[in-house]
Amino acid sequence: MGDLRPEEREELRKRLEEAMGTAAAEKLISTIEQLIAREVERALAESLQVLREAVERIGTLLERTQGILAQLTEAQVRTEGRVERLETAVERLAHAVGQLGATVEQLAQAQARTEERVGRLEAIVQELAQAQARAEERMGRLEAAVEQLAQAQARTEERVGRLEAIVQELAQAQARAEERMGRLEAAVEQLAQAQARTEERVGRLEELTAQLAQGQAELREAMKALAEEQARMQKELRHLAKQVGGLSETLGADLEDLAYIVLHDVLKREFGWDVGPLERTWQRWNDRLEEINIFGQATDPARPGRVIWIVGEAKYNLTIREVDRFARLVERARKHLIGEIFPVCFCRRARPEVQEHVRRLGLRLVFSYGRML
Repeated sequence: MGDLRPEEREELRKRLEEAMGTAAAEKLISTIEQLIAREVERALAESLQVLREAVERIGTLLERTQGILAQLTEAQVRTEGRVERLETAVERLAHAVGQLGATVEQLAQAQARTEERVGRLEAIVQELAQAQARAEERMGRLEAAVEQLAQAQARTEERVGRLEAIVQELAQAQARAEERMGRLEAAVEQLAQAQARTEERVGRLEELTAQLAQGQAELREAMKALAEEQARMQKELRHLAKQVGGLSETLGADLEDLAYIVLHDVLKREFGWDVGPLERTWQRWNDRLEEINIFGQATDPARPGRVIWIVGEAKYNLTIREVDRFARLVERARKHLIGEIFPVCFCRRARPEVQEHVRRLGLRLVFSYGRML
């Protein structure tokens, strides 16, 4: 898995801009590229682990090869001594055992071929041993195992009593040696192929590393552009906040003007009151200025001597928090205004739980369309 190519990235950015906008598209592309970078790192780690396992297997194969060559060398030394003894015996029995002499001659030729092949293998193993110098530290443990094998071989040689058995064992040993050398040559060939594959994978890893470096540079450029875009958006948001603040003040003033008109009609319709001018005002109570959105007086023809103070709060979307704050203002008004207090909340909308909270606190609620609760 690699980084997105420039044309792929451009195509993806255009589609995301159509669906989400420029800033969100850039952020999403950056997130995708980060995920790609993490996937490349994970693939690189897995490839390095495979490479380490291959090197360990090569070391193990070299150890086994060195052990086999040591055994072959010792067996060859013993074979040469035994052949010398056989040649003496064959000379004495040449007249009686003509066929046995021919067999020994064939074995001697096969042994010569074996020595030549072993010579070539020794050159190959010598080159591998130079490349794996650290493997020499493990030779100590192998020497003990080889010594045990040598002792076992010596005990076997002591049990060989007759010339026919010795010749038979030499023939079998020669066949096994040729078979093992064939396997060894195949193993060396596999090792060479594995080395070639390793070099190829290392080349691909180098290419991936270069691509990753390029992707990181592109990511830094994208992050720089994103930071610039974010700074521009913050500047625009601050400007928008100022505009919204001015709009809120304008809407608040319009709602209060509407409240003054609607409350006149509602109080007249519901209670028959004569309502005086209503306005926003400031009252000083206990050396503290209190701002009241809706404030004025009303009289009840049924109780002409009773002063009724209208204390109200105007909000577009009334909340429980605003109702609680207004209730505390009403309590302070009761302590400083002489007469009856008519507390009323005026709004365009209020959720059912807000309406219930108004009733529970003993307040009145009037909507902008003239309904009173």
